[in-house]
Amino acid sequence: MRTLLWFRGSDLRLRDQPAVADAAAADESVAVFVLEPPAGRANHRRYLLEALADLDDAISQAGGRLVVREGAPASELKTLAGEVGADGLVGIRGTDPAG
Repeated sequence: MRTLLWFRGSDLRLRDQPAVADAAAADESVAVFVLEPPAGRANHRRYLLEALADLDDAISQAGGRLVVREGAPASELKTLAGEVGADGLVGIRGTDPAG
């Protein structure tokens, strides 16, 4: 079974995340973050992109990679699931109002 592990909001930790444990139980998982159209400050977006690069580095050390898409989450997740043959989705609960 291949599962999408959807990082949402600003909580980009790998540790202490039940969803990460759930994804690890799958045969294979694909980590993903969907950037929604910018509605805020440029500084916040720059910070987020830097944090995503750090998360990708951490996932790479474990033998994976972070897929970053931009658009409406429902559409992007459905498209990615089709591309990678995923049949499951687990999400990390966001910790901010947008998450």
